[in-house]
Amino acid sequence: GVEGLAFDLLPDREFCLYGEFKSNSKVMGEYLVTGSGASASVKVDFKVLDASRKTVLIKTDIDHGIFSFTAAPLSSSHAAASGLTVVKYALCAITHEAPGGGSPTDGERRIMVRILNAVDAPGGGAGAGGGGGGAASRASVGGLEGALDEVRGELEGVVVELREAQVLEEFLRLQNKGTYEVVLVAAGCLIAVMVAVTALQLYYTYNGSKKRKLI
Repeated sequence: GVEGLAFDLLPDREFCLYGEFKSNSKVMGEYLVTGSGASASVKVDFKVLDASRKTVLIKTDIDHGIFSFTAAPLSSSHAAASGLTVVKYALCAITHEAPGGGSPTDGERRIMVRILNAVDAPGGGAGAGGGGGGAASRASVGGLEGALDEVRGELEGVVVELREAQVLEEFLRLQNKGTYEVVLVAAGCLIAVMVAVTALQLYYTYNGSKKRKLI
């Protein structure tokens, strides 16, 4: 399944998510950085580190994108000795200093990272484990389910707001349509009255002229 986490990060900070992935599997994920005002100018980098803290992947000045890497294979002897079939990686976000020396609290960025999938890379059967089953990652981050529920709740709130906006739009459309019909009827009545008044004026004018001629 999809796993992810959202967190807020002040300028000049680093925060890492630690996960375990099946050896020799292809890992693909997504990152998204949000912020407004002063925080929008605080740059964010993203990198992936292996268990020895060696940089596997780095992306600078990110906003939204996809990342991928292949989890290192384990030798058969190492797997047999340790009993492990997974390797550990750190997914880290690093914020830069706030530009212009502004207040650090003005540059807080919200960062969301999630794993889209982790599947066996070609030739993965030779690595540790040897099995051909799916290789879903197991994120070892406390409170992950709570964070996902929070994100899901925010998305549901957005859906509700969009639905309310659609209902309001439909109401205004019907109201405008009703107003237009009322104005149209009123204009028709006004024209009819004006025609009747004009006809009466012509009638009385004509009769008056006839009477004056008779006199």
